[in-house]
Amino acid sequence: MMFRQITLLIAGLVAAFGAMLGAALVTAAPAMSMEMHDVVGQYGWKTTDAVYDPASKSYYQLRVWTELGGMPWDKANQYASEQSFKGVQGRLAVVEDYDTHLFLLKTFRIRYPTWIGMKVNCKPIRAFWLDGKAVDELDFNAWDMKQWYRDQKVTCMNGSEWMGVYYTSTSDLFRWQASGQHKSFDFLFIQYPTGKP
Repeated sequence: MMFRQITLLIAGLVAAFGAMLGAALVTAAPAMSMEMHDVVGQYGWKTTDAVYDPASKSYYQLRVWTELGGMPWDKANQYASEQSFKGVQGRLAVVEDYDTHLFLLKTFRIRYPTWIGMKVNCKPIRAFWLDGKAVDELDFNAWDMKQWYRDQKVTCMNGSEWMGVYYTSTSDLFRWQASGQHKSFDFLFIQYPTGKP
């Protein structure tokens, strides 16, 4: 029963925003070429340069762990919080609005699952951004219209305490999905909310 309620809630959110924002919500514009380079002093990491987004007043980087295995959401979150740029602590990217979503898609090439700063708590089921803001029905969202979770075997309905959220891409569509707490990915978006360039 709970699974059906969650699925209906997510489907309603996606339908409402899909209709309101149109197809441009999930279609990626041609991305700028962002070359990856080694992170100084951090073995196994590659990164893009930090790029400033005037709308969110933040810098963003796409980082990749080049060793085998990737990292689960909580480890990616810890790693992001240990980074800094211009004296500001990093975090997994908070994508609370369409402008930030579009900036990330236009600026970076997202071809692989990429962690962002949203977590779905399972009891009760509720999504939260790392800045503490709950994700409400009327907020911007980019949930996958077919399935909001990665694997039916590892969801809130099957014993997970929480699920990390990531960007996924299929046929040039960029959407969010949630995955169980043990799933590992190589890519993550880091945000540095500097408030100015």
